[in-house]
Amino acid sequence: MPGLAGQAATHGTTGDQTVRGMAARLAFSRLAHTLDIASAEGAAMACDADAQDALSHRVIADDGAVLGIDGEIFSVADPEGATSELLVPGSPGHPAADLMKLYRRFGIEFAARARGHFALAIWDGPAKTLFLASDRFGMRPLYYRQHGASIAFASEVKALLTLAPAPHPVDEQGICDYILFGIPLCNRSFFADIQCVPPASILTFRNGRPPAMRRYWELEFHGGPGALRSVDAAARALKTTLQDVMEEAAPQGQTLELPISGGLDTRCIATLAVARGSALRTYSIGSAYSEDLRVGPLVAQQLGLPNHAWTLTPRDFIEWTEEAVYLTDGMYNPIDSPILFIARRLPGDARVVLDGASSFDGRFRFLDPLLFRLLPSLYPDAQMALKALVAPLVQPGGETSPRVLHPGYEPFAREHALAALRALAESVPAANQANPFDRVDFIDLRNRLPRCNIMGSVLLRSRCEVRHPFFDPRVVDLVTRFRPFLRAKEKLVLGRLIHMAAPQLDALVYERTGIPADSHIARHLLAYGKTALLRGTGRFLPATGAKPRVAIDFGAWVQHDPSLQRFIRAILLDAPADRPPRFRRDAVDTLLTRLFNGHTAHLPLVGRMISLELWHRYFLEHQPPPPS
Repeated sequence: MPGLAGQAATHGTTGDQTVRGMAARLAFSRLAHTLDIASAEGAAMACDADAQDALSHRVIADDGAVLGIDGEIFSVADPEGATSELLVPGSPGHPAADLMKLYRRFGIEFAARARGHFALAIWDGPAKTLFLASDRFGMRPLYYRQHGASIAFASEVKALLTLAPAPHPVDEQGICDYILFGIPLCNRSFFADIQCVPPASILTFRNGRPPAMRRYWELEFHGGPGALRSVDAAARALKTTLQDVMEEAAPQGQTLELPISGGLDTRCIATLAVARGSALRTYSIGSAYSEDLRVGPLVAQQLGLPNHAWTLTPRDFIEWTEEAVYLTDGMYNPIDSPILFIARRLPGDARVVLDGASSFDGRFRFLDPLLFRLLPSLYPDAQMALKALVAPLVQPGGETSPRVLHPGYEPFAREHALAALRALAESVPAANQANPFDRVDFIDLRNRLPRCNIMGSVLLRSRCEVRHPFFDPRVVDLVTRFRPFLRAKEKLVLGRLIHMAAPQLDALVYERTGIPADSHIARHLLAYGKTALLRGTGRFLPATGAKPRVAIDFGAWVQHDPSLQRFIRAILLDAPADRPPRFRRDAVDTLLTRLFNGHTAHLPLVGRMISLELWHRYFLEHQPPPPS
């Protein structure tokens, strides 16, 4: 339900009707919600009025100024370092008014001291200045388009396309990022004149000039002297911190929704929420025989929580793919979008979903710390940048694999890949250059993880608000004090936390390993060794290969379901011949044949190709959007 759209003009005027047209393209408008609009001379902003009963007013106009917020701010530290429990005492339940008072008192700098997940827009009419600000990780996307003295902004790219006639200029760098790396980098979108407000940043627009940007926070790891070095110490500290976070994220008296998997992240959130008496409704999904579908409901049962569980089929993927691509403006892989299945089935009174995604998702194998000490040459900068990304299509030298790019497009892609990898490596500040683990975690938390979580939560936010306990600044600040090994193998810490908080959940396995939650390092090593052995033998004896421990076994779906194969082929091979020549059609045909014969490593690329084709239809050809 949340969302924000607005326009400001440092010279001239803007009107409510323009903003209404923008807001009509936001996700909540597809659910027939109504608008709340605030305007003053030079600016207007709009948000979803139907969310007001739960989260109160998000836009307000006051004495020539207009303020709008997408998301939530729980507290703001004052200049002396203390934290205000209420943003501004005296007006509870009216966050836009509270934030306006803070702006009047401290200026835009209060946003740098805010704790929450938010995108903020403030138009200062007397100063003819527009401010756009984001939380530390940019968990609420806010895109902007500047045209002379006019600046338009919105939670979704599609809203900004209403302001300029087609055709809209395409950003081939953003598209190439997505093909090669799975996400647009450097705050790009797929359109040349539309950018995303960077995380932890305040943008200032004055007098029609390009925005002045100030980054108010930077990630820095402290894994040296004084770091939390043992699993027990890290788990105790994380448990205490998450308990504090859950006071805000899961208040008593409010029913919350929690998708719960077979993993440990959501298990931690559920455990701590129940311990403080929060009311939860839980949901589990998975393909047939999925451990998520078995373990998620068991966790809910052990904690006394209601649970709805659904067995997904290839037909469900076919049904959610087009809407997932449309909601995420084409910039998210539909294979990573099953959460939309839950979003579509949330009860009508659902207002807030707890997102269990972890902010420290290990990118290393167990042997990496040892290998780094013995053979540091195995960890060059380009390789570290690639390690922070999911299923990249390129090698450290810029070569693409598999070779599906069009011959006319491949040189551009190679050159762009090399430049992007250099930029990622150079973005790591000196304070995080001590070892490859800090470098990779910095690139991961600065680039991939927030962008992926933004898009995943967008699918839920088309229905209600989302809170991210593991991305609370207090949790992230604590994790920066873990030694690198504990960040790399965070499941050891989460498993121990579960043992401390809910010992009855110890015996329930963690779905990726198949071993109990609170297993020691030796057992993890044996589990990973067994998986590696099965993967190796599986190359020669497929029947002995490791079975996927995933929530949705897309590999089995595409290999065995003819209707899904026809769906994928129809999108990728029946596309009009006038598409920009990015892929070789014969190579795509071969790629799909290999995928359908069991080469599941091609799945991420095929998902990106599907989203690009659907994006072209909805955003460039302006075909009617898929039904909600």
